[in-house]
Amino acid sequence: KGDRVLGGTLNSEGLLFVRVTRVSSETMLAQIISLVKDAQASKAPIQVFADKVASYFVPLVIAIACLTFLAWMTLIKAEVVPSHWLHGVHPVLF
Repeated sequence: KGDRVLGGTLNSEGLLFVRVTRVSSETMLAQIISLVKDAQASKAPIQVFADKVASYFVPLVIAIACLTFLAWMTLIKAEVVPSHWLHGVHPVLF
């Protein structure tokens, strides 16, 4: 008599009279769900920093790669690059 009963409690014998003291939004499970939702909705400071770095780093790397490709193509078309460097390369590429 007078013991607390939690959701999922099993009554093994006799009658069980329960007085509800909290509604579902006040339960421990509801609190855990709320904490998990809050944690998923916000970003950690290091994640914000990583996103900021990536927003500059990735386009910069792609731009450098494109410029390098264009520089090599220009040098090859201008025949500045020695022909023996292109040995075995399919002529359609250049």
